[in-house]
Amino acid sequence: MKDIQGALYAQIKSHFPCDKRRTELICNMIVGLLKLTQSGLSKWSKALPGQQDLEAKYKQMQRFARYFRFSPRLYCKVIWQLYGQGQQVYLTLDRSEWKMRGKWVQVTMIGMAHQGMSIPLLWQVYNGQGNSAYSTRKALLECFHQWIDRKDNQHIWWVADREYIGKDWFKELLLRKMQFCIRLRKNVTLTHQNKKIKLHQLFECATLRTLSKPRKLYGTNLYLAGQKLENGDYFIVGSATKTKHLARIYRQRWQIETLFAAYKSRGFNLESCRVNLAKRIKTLIFVLSIAAVWAVKTGEWLIKQGKDIPLKTFKDQSPQKWKSLFRWGLDHLQNITLNNLDCKHVINLCPV
Repeated sequence: MKDIQGALYAQIKSHFPCDKRRTELICNMIVGLLKLTQSGLSKWSKALPGQQDLEAKYKQMQRFARYFRFSPRLYCKVIWQLYGQGQQVYLTLDRSEWKMRGKWVQVTMIGMAHQGMSIPLLWQVYNGQGNSAYSTRKALLECFHQWIDRKDNQHIWWVADREYIGKDWFKELLLRKMQFCIRLRKNVTLTHQNKKIKLHQLFECATLRTLSKPRKLYGTNLYLAGQKLENGDYFIVGSATKTKHLARIYRQRWQIETLFAAYKSRGFNLESCRVNLAKRIKTLIFVLSIAAVWAVKTGEWLIKQGKDIPLKTFKDQSPQKWKSLFRWGLDHLQNITLNNLDCKHVINLCPV
């Protein structure tokens, strides 16, 4: 097991320089996370190597969560260099929240859509419940704008649900030359043929309808597409960019749900962690994000080796992949760490 920890140490040190003791602990935490897929500090500490008793290991984990602060700028630059070099980049924005020991924990996350799962890029954590604050997502947008070097003629799309709308928010995105495709609320009022109507009145159709001319909503001229769903709700998306593929672009948003599932019930079980202070959760997500990126890269490596994800036929007879790319890679890493197998072929987190 020392082989994988030593190789992982070299990778972490080359991309996220910090003191040796902290880097070694991060490596041990990642390996322990892969073994247990548990983010609870008491359970996590059982997987740490060393002769100390469990109480000492647990206190070491507590000190790490309390005092260690990673560099979000450095992390963001590394991940963007790895996954943000395409001509089209889809940024997914959403939040997740849970209650632990009487406190609500809310994570607002920006990810990059990639083969079925968003890659974690930027996040903010605070103790609270309900819709994320405009100031939070504006701060994340500002960090992205300052830290990321965009390529010439690179198209960056922001894809988000109905929560992330508003005159000021659209203005901020357009000011920074960001394209967006965001789902809209059905009951917003607009002017159509000199009459005030509700937005859903334009989409009383069972098939997707794309309007050729923009409509002014939230102080912005938006191109719209939408339809009435079988359950009676409406699917309506808007963008300041004219395109026939609004619905297809919006489908990229679902990948951030896969990311949250990887952090929680289908991966690392973050919501079961008894830590409930925002700053400490933000630090733990840094460790989880490195592990998640490693799992995705391992899944990509497996596919390059010809080991495709098996297909499973569901009740509607539609064949779908049995596992996500993240889960495919995570299972392989677990097999390596639990059985002390050769790790040389999967150790690279990103090019060095």
